[in-house]
Amino acid sequence: MQYYSLWACRWRTWGKNINTIADGLRSSQPGDLTFTLVKKYVDNIILVSDVEIKLALKTLLSQDKFLAEPSGVVTLAALLAGKIPSESKRVVAVISGGNVDTEVIKKIL
Repeated sequence: MQYYSLWACRWRTWGKNINTIADGLRSSQPGDLTFTLVKKYVDNIILVSDVEIKLALKTLLSQDKFLAEPSGVVTLAALLAGKIPSESKRVVAVISGGNVDTEVIKKIL
């Protein structure tokens, strides 16, 4: 959400009270290089909720027997939630990371 807000208004600021299960994406402020690259190359940012992230984690683990961290499944969450534009014919969802607290997994399952 923080990057989306910054991207949408095109200026860099400090975020406060960032609360999400996707702790790897939680950042109070992007670095200078990151913000410059995002402004230049990113056309759109799709937001997903914690509920959608949890569903993606649960789906990935139960159907594919694959464990990833919450931040690493946001692309899958967007796909499962139908948030990828329908004109997209070829989509790649990068799934990464295994840095997930076992207590988080217990709550999701």
